[in-house]
Amino acid sequence: MVSVRCSGSETNLLDCYYRQPFQYSDCGHSYDAGLSCEASCQNGTVRIVSESDSYFRRYGRVEVCISNEWGTICNDYWNDMAATVVCKMLGYSPYGAKALSNTFTEGYLHMHFTKLNCSGSEESIFNCSYNELSNYYCSRYRDASVICQLNNVQYSNCTTGNIRLTGGSNQFEGRVELCVNGVWGSVCDNSWDSTEASTVCKQLGYEVSSYKTNSFFGVSTLPMHIYYSSCSSSSTNLLGCYLSWLPSYSSYCNNYHEAGVICSSNCNNGQVRLYGSDSQRRGNVQVCINNTWQAVCGRRNYGVDNNLASVVCSELGYSQYGAKSTAGLWYNYNNLYSFFNIHCYGNESTIFDCQYGTSGYCNRYNAIGVVCSHSNINPVNCTDGSIRLYGGSSALDGILHVCANGAWGTVCSRSWL
Repeated sequence: MVSVRCSGSETNLLDCYYRQPFQYSDCGHSYDAGLSCEASCQNGTVRIVSESDSYFRRYGRVEVCISNEWGTICNDYWNDMAATVVCKMLGYSPYGAKALSNTFTEGYLHMHFTKLNCSGSEESIFNCSYNELSNYYCSRYRDASVICQLNNVQYSNCTTGNIRLTGGSNQFEGRVELCVNGVWGSVCDNSWDSTEASTVCKQLGYEVSSYKTNSFFGVSTLPMHIYYSSCSSSSTNLLGCYLSWLPSYSSYCNNYHEAGVICSSNCNNGQVRLYGSDSQRRGNVQVCINNTWQAVCGRRNYGVDNNLASVVCSELGYSQYGAKSTAGLWYNYNNLYSFFNIHCYGNESTIFDCQYGTSGYCNRYNAIGVVCSHSNINPVNCTDGSIRLYGGSSALDGILHVCANGAWGTVCSRSWL
């Protein structure tokens, strides 16, 4: 190579301008070029190749230094716990960290880590479990990225995905705020309309009345978590919608463009319903308290029995016989709970007459579900779990019946072998 000219932005010498040696007869080996290199980074350090989003945040592609060389992390196991560790290492808040994937232009660096698995309590990602790899196993288009909150954010003991309304005149209206890793933040009104507002109201147990933009309910001092959201008419949880966590170059989002909603009550205190299924006779048990639909908490083998199902089904006008209770069959998308450690004897007139607590821990997988039978079902004196063969030519063949809560029922033949 002769007459090499580089701009400094190239990552390969062959990308620079140069001429072939045969074009010059006066350039021999006595003119061979040399240079002295130094390590580009200190082993064990981490950085984010970032932009400054606001007074609250830093974000960018995560790079780690191994063998004095910067490299990236594969996003295969990348999550908010790993993002929390990275943000702590960089001196940012351990709260509100958000893991992103495929967000920034690939760095054309060697990829150092895959299957990075952190609990969030580690002081360094090098204390987490991980595999070292070459780019063959994870392409550079899968670089892990992160959003870090600066130390001026306020930590709150809230659950990621929870929604609240603030700034309104009552519980049914206000500025939409979303919890991410212990930090409340606002939502930009970019593309905000009745579909997104309906999703928020459903998540809170309400019906939607209207949506609001341009910080109608006042300007917050919170970080902005969401810059673009697109929900469908069937969405029941904001985190289940398509969301953009970063502003685009054309985004006008700031705290004067925060989204709001006006919801309305869709229930009267003391009502009971089954929700989350395609049938009126099955779904999560929900009760109306403070004009809000809230779920009943329960876990398998912890007090969830068919006595509760008998009470609920009878209250809804179905048979108390053949009713079945379960936990975790349908999700509770709004994470609002009223009853904990509930116990029914089966003869109560309403679920409110059962014994229950008003506080405890539940997640959205612990909502109690009920399956009711038709109101005209005939009760029998059979034992739960008993089986019989019915309608066959002898005692050895027939349709399989199973006893559940004083009623015989059949078994679906799908996957029956």
